[in-house]
Amino acid sequence: MKKIIITLCLLLPLAVLAQDIQEINKLIQYRRYPTAEAKAKALVNADKSNGQNWFWLTQVYVAAKDSAALLSLDIPASEDPWFRIAAASKLLFKGDAGNARSLFDAALGNSRKKDPALMAEIARSNIYNNNGDRQYALDLLEQTVKKNKHNPELYTMMGDAWFRLRNGSEAFKAYQKALEINNAYAPASFQVGKIFATQDNREMFLKYYNDAVAADPAFAPAWYELSYQHWTKDRSKALEYYNKYLAVTDVNEQDEYQLADLLYLNKRYDEALDKVAALLKKPGVQNRLNKLVAYIYKAKNDFDQSLNYMNVYLSNGADSNFIVEDYSFVADIYEQKKEPAKAAEWYEKTIPVLKDSAEIYSYYKKLSDFYKEQKEYEQQVPWVAKYYTLSGKGTNVDLFNWGFALYMSKEYTKADSVFNVYSGKYPEDVYGPYWQARSMVAIDTAMTEGLAIPYYEKLIAVAEKDTSKALNKKYLAEAYGYIAAYVANEKKDYDMAIDYFEKLLEVDPANNEAKKYIEVLEKMNSRTSAAN
Repeated sequence: MKKIIITLCLLLPLAVLAQDIQEINKLIQYRRYPTAEAKAKALVNADKSNGQNWFWLTQVYVAAKDSAALLSLDIPASEDPWFRIAAASKLLFKGDAGNARSLFDAALGNSRKKDPALMAEIARSNIYNNNGDRQYALDLLEQTVKKNKHNPELYTMMGDAWFRLRNGSEAFKAYQKALEINNAYAPASFQVGKIFATQDNREMFLKYYNDAVAADPAFAPAWYELSYQHWTKDRSKALEYYNKYLAVTDVNEQDEYQLADLLYLNKRYDEALDKVAALLKKPGVQNRLNKLVAYIYKAKNDFDQSLNYMNVYLSNGADSNFIVEDYSFVADIYEQKKEPAKAAEWYEKTIPVLKDSAEIYSYYKKLSDFYKEQKEYEQQVPWVAKYYTLSGKGTNVDLFNWGFALYMSKEYTKADSVFNVYSGKYPEDVYGPYWQARSMVAIDTAMTEGLAIPYYEKLIAVAEKDTSKALNKKYLAEAYGYIAAYVANEKKDYDMAIDYFEKLLEVDPANNEAKKYIEVLEKMNSRTSAAN
């Protein structure tokens, strides 16, 4: 009886160790890395002579991609197989695949009856390490499953190896085999969902993610993916799933940041502010929280507070991290505050940040339209010019706006040049010759050089083709009147002047000024005839 008791006492620590390792493995699968690390460290500290403890601590760091922690591990040198594969995992992470492989092979030994547990864990090291040999892992797992045909984790590992080799078909088969053994094995369902996600098959990947949480509501990765997949389509659902994720994971600050984002997107602004306020009290907080607060206050129409936080964000961040929306966000606030000069200043700051030419051209257009609306034509000129000449999408309207902005900026010679291009491109359109004429009128203010006459004549030739249009009649009246005044004053050709005033009356019969000028010119003609 005493012997049996002694044997049980010897076996008990081994059983406890196996349970601890199983728990660490599950925590890794469920991506609860801080808890897994704490448990693995406790095992190492309790027994530094046990290589299996060291191995699992390396696997925690590999899964968490914590290179600093893994590379700082001082794994004792030993010929024990578990110490060897622990050291090999570290070497593999460093990119030393050759020496890692030597240690893996040495751990397995030359015996025909290799330890299936070692083979499985060497396979694990090669599957989840970025520098691992997945084909080597598959070869080991093929041997392992022959000795353990009813372990869904082994088939899931095979699926993961195939998935990383970008062979979705073989990965699917392996995951399905795992689910045949245990249809409630959440990691396998989740990974099938990941395959369908690569195919953008929303119906199927949502099905398998839901299968995973139905099999085990504590399976955090599936809750996270369900939340992520609803982020843009159903934000209320995304928040619901995210809260379920937070309930079963090791919550870190990044998780809390995302919760604040989701609260904002769900228009739960006060809750979002409370969450961010708590985060801002912590040391080393991410600067992006200031931007989030700015967005929240803008949504609450508190523009001054929004600007305050956005300025903090921009002051504390690196220029290389800023995006177009950061500047346009501030510009939009100033627009809403009815401060157009400030808005324009911030819109202009977006240009150096832009990398895509199409996006750059869209901002040229935006700034052109903005300055046009504000009637700040001098500021409009460079942007409308860039948009028309560079984008390849400029229309007759953009060309006209360019010429008009120059005209309103009193750049009459340049305006004439642009409207000359307009006339060449659109010869049947009255705008080109009309604004060329107006530009010359602005230059020849004394009406002595007749600079506008050729353009008014060109305008008449175009507009007379369709006098049913009100605009054509208006422009014709102006052209007839200007030419009449010019030939009367400079050429002293009163008959021609009268002819033009009569043409003016044909398109504008109620023009009393034209009637008066005709009377005056006829009297002048009579006096001239009498004098002769």
